[in-house]
Amino acid sequence: MKTKIKKSIEELIFQAFEREQKEVEKQLEEMREAIARGELVVTGKSFMDAILCSSKNTTYYEIDWREIKSRCEDIRGRINRSEPENVEIRFNTMSQLYLNKEKRLVDTYVKIWTMDGMEPLFLFLTNDALINALVFLGGAKKEAFLVFIDDEKTTHYVQLKEFYLLSIIQQEDRSWGLITSYSWFSARVSTNTIQGDALNSVVDLFLADWFRKFVTDKIKTEQEKEGEEDGEE
Repeated sequence: MKTKIKKSIEELIFQAFEREQKEVEKQLEEMREAIARGELVVTGKSFMDAILCSSKNTTYYEIDWREIKSRCEDIRGRINRSEPENVEIRFNTMSQLYLNKEKRLVDTYVKIWTMDGMEPLFLFLTNDALINALVFLGGAKKEAFLVFIDDEKTTHYVQLKEFYLLSIIQQEDRSWGLITSYSWFSARVSTNTIQGDALNSVVDLFLADWFRKFVTDKIKTEQEKEGEEDGEE
């Protein structure tokens, strides 16, 4: 009798695991489809709207925009002098400048966290996205800044806490990519070219936080919807 009960419990655990695995796979596929459509999965807003919303919620500005502009110009000067740990990402031309050399960006994953933002923003850009935004990493104090122009032609200067970029070209026999990172906590800028037979594992690792937030928000939305339906009854 004990053996039979134990087997039954094991079967239930396995079935629950199987259901959970299928649900995760389903949500992962939904996320990939959303990425393919070029949507901002987490915020559900356009890049500009998301950044502007984050900026409006800012309670203080540690650095004046004029000072940020000056520091961005300093970073650009260091890039022109081929100084390491200084990077400029140009989303308006989908390119990155490092050591006074330009590299094209293709399908690109970005994680960007403003200094006063409550959470990071994630986006996926194709090689023809071309948005009016620049990111500067480095300088004398190893800082990061976002500069972008909104629909009303107003220029915004935002200090960043974190910035990560992964640009991948998938080919039949070989894949290569560019990975760039910055963290205010470590005050370090890094950019490297990566190669491999398949870089899917690198993409999955890069998107781990994105996927976790995607699943959490999806569950929260479903719970809120169920609560509203229960209230109507």
